[in-house]
Amino acid sequence: MKKALALLVILMTVARAAYCSMPSLSMEAFTGWNFVESYHQNEFRVDMKPGYMAGMNVAYKPSRLFKTELEVAYRNNSYDKVKMPQHGYCKASGEIQHATAIINALIEIPIDLYDIIPYCGIGLGQKMQLDRFQFSPVRSTDGELEYFPEYKSTKYGMVMQGIVGFKSIIVDGYQAGMQYRYLDGHHMDVNHTFGFNVSKLF
Repeated sequence: MKKALALLVILMTVARAAYCSMPSLSMEAFTGWNFVESYHQNEFRVDMKPGYMAGMNVAYKPSRLFKTELEVAYRNNSYDKVKMPQHGYCKASGEIQHATAIINALIEIPIDLYDIIPYCGIGLGQKMQLDRFQFSPVRSTDGELEYFPEYKSTKYGMVMQGIVGFKSIIVDGYQAGMQYRYLDGHHMDVNHTFGFNVSKLF
């Protein structure tokens, strides 16, 4: 009897370990508040208003600790004000839009307490940045109003991303949590995102 119980315990332990290490798939939707760092060079400075971000990913988890994601996301921030040499601060209208496609690699650390799972990771991908703005008229040194044409540009380039957050099971097959994302695409493209996410497990 004791041998049978010992064998049952061993089998249950092995089964649980195998289950935890079984490959799995998931889909995730996430959104949040996006902040673009102020850009400044010499006397030129650009300040952005808080914006938003939304995206989704498909993830593959080969083991209990590691996960890879293919992510697409969109970020939008409006211009606030611009400081220009000889003119000082002036209002600006327009927006910066970022569309990104990124591959992330994450480490998940299961904690038995309340089924909370903290995680962190890094990502590398491509961006498309659409930039459109126009300065408000400013008064020149001779007292005349000076008008500026609307500026538009489209840029492509590499981006790097860092992610930290936590999640927990809310109902069977679903997880929800909060996260912070750092996105660095260089030249007026350093973003900080605070938000939440919901995942469907398969």
